[in-house]
This record gives sequence, structure tokens and C-alpha cells, in this order.
Amino acid sequence: SHGRYLTMNYCSECHGQDLQGFAPLKTPPLAVAKGYSLEQFARFMHDGVAPGDRQLRLMSDTSRVRFAKFTADEVAAVHAFLQSL
Repeated sequence: SHGRYLTMNYCSECHGQDLQGFAPLKTPPLAVAKGYSLEQFARFMHDGVAPGDRQLRLMSDTSRVRFAKFTADEVAAVHAFLQSL
């Protein structure tokens, strides 16, 4: 799926090839995204704002720089893939 392709190409760099997180960077497993609605996930990906209006150490800046350019369809595809984990 397109969501899997995007996730493996853009997210595995920090979250590991198995998407289970990467201890040296203190990144979590991407399964945590299952707790995000599509709207919350889109806000996080585009604005770097996690649910609860939180700024996350590495990901908030990364989102604003790297993922803000994802289209709504790309964000939805990544979200759908992460929901399947």
C-alpha cells in the first residue's frame, strides 16, 4: 500500500526498520499512532502538535520540516497503515 511505502521510506529512519522505535533517538514504536484520530494525526504531521497540544522533542520539528509537505491523501495513507500495525 502507499501508506506502507511512505512509512517505510520516511519513518523507519528514526523509528527503525521494524517500526518498533529506536533507543538511541528515544523514538517510540509507531503503533502509538493507533491512538490518534485522522484529524489528530494530520495536525501532528503538518504542524508538529501532538494530541493534548504537546510539542514532542524530535518529532514536532521533524513534522514541520519534513511532513508538512505531505498531501492530505498521503497523511491519510500513512495513518491507515499505522492503524493496521
